[in-house]
Amino acid sequence: MTRKGRRFWLLYPLLIVGSEWLIRWQPDSILWFLLLAVAWYSVMTVMAVIAHELAHFTVALLVGGQCPAVIIGEGKPLWTLQGRNTLWQFCTSPTLGLAYCLFPPDKRQRWRLVATLAAGGLMNLCLAMLALALAYSAPSGSQWNFYCMLFGVVNSLLFFLALFGSIKRPGLVSDGRRIWALLFARTSDQVEQNYSYHVGMAYVLFLRAQPQAIIDYVQSCPDFERSILLCQLLGYGYSSNCQYAEFLYWQKHALRLLQSGEDASLPEGDQRQFVRYVLENNIAYGELSLGYEDGDSIRELVASAMAQIGWETAVRATQAAVDIRFGDTDRGLQSMLASLADYQHGSAHNRAICYSFLCEAYQKLQRLPEAVAAMEKATACDAKVWAYFQPLLMAQSENAATD
Repeated sequence: MTRKGRRFWLLYPLLIVGSEWLIRWQPDSILWFLLLAVAWYSVMTVMAVIAHELAHFTVALLVGGQCPAVIIGEGKPLWTLQGRNTLWQFCTSPTLGLAYCLFPPDKRQRWRLVATLAAGGLMNLCLAMLALALAYSAPSGSQWNFYCMLFGVVNSLLFFLALFGSIKRPGLVSDGRRIWALLFARTSDQVEQNYSYHVGMAYVLFLRAQPQAIIDYVQSCPDFERSILLCQLLGYGYSSNCQYAEFLYWQKHALRLLQSGEDASLPEGDQRQFVRYVLENNIAYGELSLGYEDGDSIRELVASAMAQIGWETAVRATQAAVDIRFGDTDRGLQSMLASLADYQHGSAHNRAICYSFLCEAYQKLQRLPEAVAAMEKATACDAKVWAYFQPLLMAQSENAATD
């Protein structure tokens, strides 16, 4: 876990300890009581989210599936643990959880998926009932009564949000809506369930940073070239192997599928638009990595992505790389340093890319000692990335010297 991440998670126990001390100091203060309630509410939300995701995980295994990845929270990953068959990841904001539960295509998936999806909300309902029962049996006005009542309320809220609410995140659907789709809509069709399985497996391989496994798996899927998400993930596999011509080809192919409407697996609306902007950013990054000189075209692609999903670190890093190569090198340098800070807890491959572009920026600014340091760090992170970018940077330097 990063130092920043440790500070973030330590905030919870510090809030609780501080609030408890202040309550004892001034027991009649409404302000300290509210602060204590907020602190415990935050901690109990984390506990409820963990219980929710563990229920998905356990039921998926019990009904014959697998759970290759469990993510607690959202935002930047702070701590990652690779278990025997599952990748566990904790992120900065514990307001959301994701459990990737998959079932092989040769099994009937419908009821297994329904049971797995319902398990999270039902776990929160059971915890809420237990906590409220304990609160009822505890002495009125006691701390135990307060804690049990608060835990019951938190789990009740999570139960209703999971099964009856909606998630305001591009590409994500609540458990309740997914259950409804499986029971009553056409997404319960076996072909689409198999498609979801293949996409899920490829994405888990991406999370685990296994590029060749992504390539082999996606190419083994039937009709993968007709799937936007499978083509996108196949491109990520090639990118991680520094095969940028193939990466660019499959990102452009995925964008063509999206624009033509040939792949109807992505619903119209936020999710489809989100994927479009990600693909445009990926195409811009691929053209940069291949040394394309059409700066206007690349700028246009990145500007579209920045305007809509500028919070994504990958988009900001691409914008920084565009500034370094075609625009304001100083601004690009500062932006790339900020992106590198975001990637410090991410993959070494992404950090190596950032250091490679930093080396290019330092060379343009005639800051040679820093360029050498960036080169050494890029090599230490991922020697394959630096081996690819080094000839490109040398060509850029020779062109600049000739001009």
